Amino acid sequence: MWRLWATPLARPSFLTTFLTFLASAMLSADALASSLTVPDDAPTIQGALNERADTIFVRSGSYSESPVLFAQVLLVGISGDSASARPVLTGLTFSPVQGDFPTCAVRNIEFSGPVQVLDDDVLCFIVVDNCRMRAGMADISRFPATAGITLRGCRIESDSDLITDGACVIDSCVVEGHVVVGLGDCYLTVRNSQFHGNGSGFAISTLASIAQINSATITGTSIDYYEVGIGISVINGVDVRNSMVSDCQYDGVRVDGDFAQVVDSRIERCGASGVEANGNDHLVITGNVVSGCGTGVLALLGGNGTVADNVVWGCAGDGIFLRADAIGGSLEVTHNTSCLNAGSGFGSKCSVTVGAFYELAGNIGSRNRGYGVAWDIPEVSAVGCNDWFGNGLGDVSGRPAASGDFSADPLFCDPSNGDFHLAAGSPLVDRAGCGVVGALGVGCSVTATLVSRFTAEQVADGIQIIWELGAAPTADAVWLERSEADSEGVWLRPLTVHSRLDRAEVELDRSAVPGRSYLYRLMASERGSIEVIGQPIAVSAEPGAAFRLALVGPSPSPGPVQIEFELARPATIALEVFDVQGRLVASPARGAWPVGRHAVAWSGASGNAHAAAGLYLVRYRYPGGQDLRRVIRTP
Repeated sequence: MWRLWATPLARPSFLTTFLTFLASAMLSADALASSLTVPDDAPTIQGALNERADTIFVRSGSYSESPVLFAQVLLVGISGDSASARPVLTGLTFSPVQGDFPTCAVRNIEFSGPVQVLDDDVLCFIVVDNCRMRAGMADISRFPATAGITLRGCRIESDSDLITDGACVIDSCVVEGHVVVGLGDCYLTVRNSQFHGNGSGFAISTLASIAQINSATITGTSIDYYEVGIGISVINGVDVRNSMVSDCQYDGVRVDGDFAQVVDSRIERCGASGVEANGNDHLVITGNVVSGCGTGVLALLGGNGTVADNVVWGCAGDGIFLRADAIGGSLEVTHNTSCLNAGSGFGSKCSVTVGAFYELAGNIGSRNRGYGVAWDIPEVSAVGCNDWFGNGLGDVSGRPAASGDFSADPLFCDPSNGDFHLAAGSPLVDRAGCGVVGALGVGCSVTATLVSRFTAEQVADGIQIIWELGAAPTADAVWLERSEADSEGVWLRPLTVHSRLDRAEVELDRSAVPGRSYLYRLMASERGSIEVIGQPIAVSAEPGAAFRLALVGPSPSPGPVQIEFELARPATIALEVFDVQGRLVASPARGAWPVGRHAVAWSGASGNAHAAAGLYLVRYRYPGGQDLRRVIRTP
């Protein structure tokens, strides 16, 4: 019991405070969250929405309705432990009619029919979390006004139009269809997602009527079996990195715009080109592995550009082809390995303006059916330290070979299996005046296993690491290591919970301490040597918990109420429920509790009876303070 009630002088003080709190809460009810549960409080979801509750809970089951979200609301499916227990709706329409940038959010629901956006008049934000959309999402607005769209942890099984004039985020989703993005001020982010096509269309593309979006970032994402994997045009930059695109009919990655980057990605078996980059200025293509495509890398430039450290092999045309009608800045084509292609290793059709600079140095073009390098327009500022060995038509076409170039067997470790590291005895290991030539460096003890995906991020119960190896890995073993200091600190193998996501390995590090930063890296053992194959990724665990009530609901509700609360440190706490007269009704939790987030339930009982319908106060007392939340019980 609350001992202050034993003192007559103390009771009025508390009662005054309590009633003042209740009066304030009721007077400002519009500013406080209210909730309804379907079918407990309303027979239909639309009926609950018409009641203007802030949160609508939907119990598991099938609902033959397609409700309209017309105001700011959170629609949450209540399910069991499995995703199959989500409530199933026929469809849904986001159509806000009022509010200042309202947010319409949906969580943990399955839609058997279309999810539509109709927001001609109101700028709104749309959030879809952990949902299944069998018919995708479509914008049917005459004048699209969506300010932002976030899809997180969703399964999307059909084509989708994500038409927004702000941020468009696709995070940890599985997509079986095409995604079209826009409008002109759209900032696209795709991360840790999978796109599986049926051989047609683009996985990710720009709205046909819009020439460009503002910018795009695509990381840690795998795409396969489309006509084109990524096909977007941007104004202020596109960054594709640490991703994998395979088995596309035409282009794997097709990007257009200034500040375009394709970095540390793997592109395989795409019919027209692995990477087609139209970069007017500041084009960067580095660290990629492209194999089995038409042309490996097709770079069309206008200003500054860097094409470096790429491995291109086994393509049906040229490995790397560069075209610039007038290079107006600096173009560096350095330390690439382009081998075993049906065309030439390198093709160049680049004119250079006054004051511009074009360098082709430190590359390997070996065993191609065409030339090592074929010059269409033989303009270049600096050529040297390139190895043109064993090409079917000769070393160089279109201009004399540079004096600093040579023709020597690079002695790759295992080129037939895609290992283009240099053997220890290679003449390219420490070429006089050149250093190491090619993309991958020296030593067959260096693993030939390539990483096509390696990400680490915070999740609710720890840090989740996802990694995937490229084609034909040759390592004897691959494992994860963690450091709690920096890259020079002690590295240990964390104890993780392991699962698989398509072709990727998923490891959940639950031992990560909240508030502490970590580094993760991938290690491989091959031919008796242990090497780092995934460079360290820095990530912080979730911030430490605070003393607070995190969730109290559903409210209103005739049934049990879940109460979630947090402890910043181990402490003695009390969780209590009071009625409007200040009487203690229940004590769901007391005593010493560990740090972190916990959940208990108030069944609605008051002693041996059920608590009457009405307003109640949940109070959470902890060392140095308290947190209060109201809850409404219905008959």
